[in-house]
This record gives sequence, C-alpha cells and structure tokens, in this order.
Amino acid sequence: MNWMNILLMIFLVTTFLVGNSMYERDLVLKDFQGVEHVTSKLDWNLTYDLLEPSSKDDIISSRIHNIVYKFADFLGYSAFEVTKTGIEFGYENPQYNYEFAFTLLKWLIIIMILSALVPLFIPVVALITIIGMGINNLFKKLRKRKDGK
Repeated sequence: MNWMNILLMIFLVTTFLVGNSMYERDLVLKDFQGVEHVTSKLDWNLTYDLLEPSSKDDIISSRIHNIVYKFADFLGYSAFEVTKTGIEFGYENPQYNYEFAFTLLKWLIIIMILSALVPLFIPVVALITIIGMGINNLFKKLRKRKDGK
C-alpha cells in the first residue's frame, strides 16, 4: 500500500467520522435539520490575480500561471466535494459503527511510520554488522598478540 492510498483512505474515513459526529451532536441536541443545511452553505471560492501580459515572456508566463491555477483549482474543488460527500454519507448512515475507523486510522498511521523507517533498517543493520566484525577482529588481534608473547 503506497502513501497516497493510505492518505486518501485516512481522508475519506475522517470525513465519514465528521459526518457521524455531526449526527451524534444532533442526536444529543434533538435538532435534526439534516446535514445538507451545513454542506449546502459551504462554497469553494478561489480567486487569483490576472496577469496583464506586456511581452512575449509575460504571455508565456501567464499561460503557465493559468495552467497551474486551473490544476490547483481542480484538485481543491475535487477534494472539497469529496469532503462534503463523505460528511453527508457519515451523517446519513449512523447505523454503521465507526469505532473501527479509529482503530483503522491508528493502524494506518503506524503503517505509514513503519514504512518510513524501513529504508533506515538496512543501513543500521549493516552498521551494527560492521561494528561487530570490527570488535571481533580486534579481539582476534589481541589474542594473537597475547599468544605470541
């Protein structure tokens, strides 16, 4: 499982948990308006300054700027809508037990930490082996000197 899949899974499970906690809050307050009254008020509003190109380099620069802006806007808007959908799913399906989600999140974070530490394992083992071989050779040389006298 690579990092992006784990992060995406953490993101989705977290949105489900947010929706479920909103439902539980409404259950305690006995104020069931539905989750749509919250998510419908949320809006993705991203603006940026338009560049006024004055030379050929500025025209090329503004085109690259527009490409980067549209890509960032696409990613942000997609994440925003997925978040709203996840919150609505968690709110509308309170029958699911989300206790497993906390355990899942905990294990996913542990897996991410361990996968980050795996590349360090081989050099540490090699270093310990080299130190052990050096100590072993040192004892052999000391024995030879002691036996030689």
